[in-house]
Amino acid sequence: MRKLFALALATLVIMGAFGASMAADWAQGMVLGFGEKLTAPQQSILKVQLGASTQSGTESQGEAVEPVVVSMKDEASPFTGLLDDAGMGPKGVSGAFVKGAEQGAGIWVTSSNCDYVPVVYANAFYTAGMRDAVMSLSSAEPVRGMMVFGVAIKAYEKLKGTKLDGKDVKLAAEEMLLTAGLGDAIGHMEMAAEVVAYAKELAAKDAALDAAALAGIMRERLALYEREADEAALKDISAYVVKYAKGGKDRSDMPAQLATLRAEQLWLVEPKERMVDEQVLAEADKELQDIIGYLEKEQVKQSFYKRNSSWLMPVGLVVVAAALSILIAYIQTRPKKTAKKQG
Repeated sequence: MRKLFALALATLVIMGAFGASMAADWAQGMVLGFGEKLTAPQQSILKVQLGASTQSGTESQGEAVEPVVVSMKDEASPFTGLLDDAGMGPKGVSGAFVKGAEQGAGIWVTSSNCDYVPVVYANAFYTAGMRDAVMSLSSAEPVRGMMVFGVAIKAYEKLKGTKLDGKDVKLAAEEMLLTAGLGDAIGHMEMAAEVVAYAKELAAKDAALDAAALAGIMRERLALYEREADEAALKDISAYVVKYAKGGKDRSDMPAQLATLRAEQLWLVEPKERMVDEQVLAEADKELQDIIGYLEKEQVKQSFYKRNSSWLMPVGLVVVAAALSILIAYIQTRPKKTAKKQG
């Protein structure tokens, strides 16, 4: 008995140590970033909004992560020279929950309580030098979307143990503002992000494309969305894309890293591109008509039960009643067993 107890105790100790080690390793793959003005209660609320806590009464691994407090100076730094203090809005109240992902997984973002959509962040984070990360972004109060950017940058740098290139971070901050401007002009932030990403990808492959050519490409891309191009916004963003492409960075992994943008946005463009071909449109229409015809036949066709329900139900009830009567009669009339006499 003592041996069994000792064995069980040793097993529990080993399992506990292994579990603690696994938890520690998992916690090392995530970082919480908080603006410096957030109070402890606000941090607790943000943990829930960011998905790091469920407030279930038990501490999860996400809650055990030591947060990185980002100063308002560092939060505003990427936008120095791009925005004045009033243009940035409230500072120090944003948060980011950043988790590392396996190599090649790409950049995945969710956001809340701000006026920027996830694909705008994903696009800019790639430009800043982030790779293979899952990020949740939010704020304790509604703020301009750019202000969580600096918090996420610092959290990511803490996660990776390295500092991103300051020039790339500034470039990404400029991209966010210009993309948001284009989104406001056309009335659709996601479309603006897709068009900018499309131009960036082409410019990275073809260094000969100048600002005028890129503006034309983006104008045509917007036409697929049935959106009118804002010439002032296109002029600014095309000049930016030229600067982006001349940075000398290897951007060949962009399609894989921005799969989130492709997954959310491809449906907006591709169906219209395919339907431009009249033959393809005719084939699709024929397939649709065939499907509609099949469904109509199935709706008209009645099943065996529906065709014979008028007599199947009464017969079924008679059969069930007869079976029950036979069963009851058998139980009542079967001979009883007599007890054996003891010798």
